[in-house]
Amino acid sequence: MKDTSLAHHERHWHYVRKRRHARAHHTTREMLYGQLFSIVGSVAAGLLLDIQKDTIQTLIGAFLILPGIFELTGSVAGAMAARISHRQVGTARLEAKLVRDSVSHAFLLSFASALLLGIVGGVATKVLLGGALFSIWISVVMTVLITSSIGLPLIALTTKILKKKGFDPDNVIGPIETTVFDILCVIVLSLVVGVVV
Repeated sequence: MKDTSLAHHERHWHYVRKRRHARAHHTTREMLYGQLFSIVGSVAAGLLLDIQKDTIQTLIGAFLILPGIFELTGSVAGAMAARISHRQVGTARLEAKLVRDSVSHAFLLSFASALLLGIVGGVATKVLLGGALFSIWISVVMTVLITSSIGLPLIALTTKILKKKGFDPDNVIGPIETTVFDILCVIVLSLVVGVVV
């Protein structure tokens, strides 16, 4: 006698397969949108860096700390976006509190990490390049604080909008936040260097 559960599975497998295929296609399309944004944004960030390189390189060790600033701000923003995306609380008031708390925690984490990155970068600059430790430290801290003040609320808002529009932020927000912070970091660091040096 044929197992009825197996017979049921065989009859409905093509529906399951269709749903899985549609879901995978939707996910792939969302990821493609994020990657296209990232490509355009990366070129823009590279162009800005090329334009501002004469200003930035006046600070000895600036290009030593720049990758760390990129990584720090992008990682914190990504973690914040994931928290907002995955903790749906239902009411508008509680969701506003979630976003506010997430941005505040991310900002404090960015600040604490910037203090440490500034010290490590400053010591490395002093030892390897003979640069000024304090100039590097203050440049890192100011750059991270300013970019976080602008970028974190922007990414939080973008995450909520994507969720409301039916997108899965996990598929899209990563390339967006990385690109936004790359561009912000180049602009802000060049302005900070102009003040510090």
